[in-house]
Amino acid sequence: SSGINAEWPLRPGSHYYQPMWTLVGAGIKTTEQSRRRQKQCIPNGKTWLQTSIEGFDPEENSVSLHGAYKDKKITYDYLIVALGLEIRFDKVNGLTETLGKNGVCSNYGAGNADYTWEVLSAVKGGDLLFTFPNGPIKCAGAPQKIMYLADAHLRKVCLIEAIQKLSIVSFLPINFIQLMRLRLCVDTTA
Repeated sequence: SSGINAEWPLRPGSHYYQPMWTLVGAGIKTTEQSRRRQKQCIPNGKTWLQTSIEGFDPEENSVSLHGAYKDKKITYDYLIVALGLEIRFDKVNGLTETLGKNGVCSNYGAGNADYTWEVLSAVKGGDLLFTFPNGPIKCAGAPQKIMYLADAHLRKVCLIEAIQKLSIVSFLPINFIQLMRLRLCVDTTA
């Protein structure tokens, strides 16, 4: 190995514990509670290279780096590649124009879940619609979890009876959606 202890090059800034954002959207936690300085997330004794991977050379057991480390190669004995998922709200027609207003929420993205709680805590009745995408998503439990947490909040503040319809829209098989009927009245015909 090259002598540099860099199991993963990371971008500078803050690290957000994204699974907590559903709890932010339900008013249980705050976005600030999900944030850590990136430096705090690096294990002791490891060097943080603030860059990204430029390329892989599996025959040489090495990776080349980007930016200031462009001429640097890091060798490895074992390499675990953990790719991220880029959120593309712009791929849904009209979403970027209305996200964060008009009652349109998402728990994906630092700060977005704050608006989810703003909307949920202001609900007095009406219809609530939750969506469950049919493609790969960061956490398949998140769309369900916020719906269950919304249900719990509305029961806690005695507003569940004021909700005419609590719906989830999905292209998933109906058997999966039926599992969600445990506590909620879910309209799968929408």
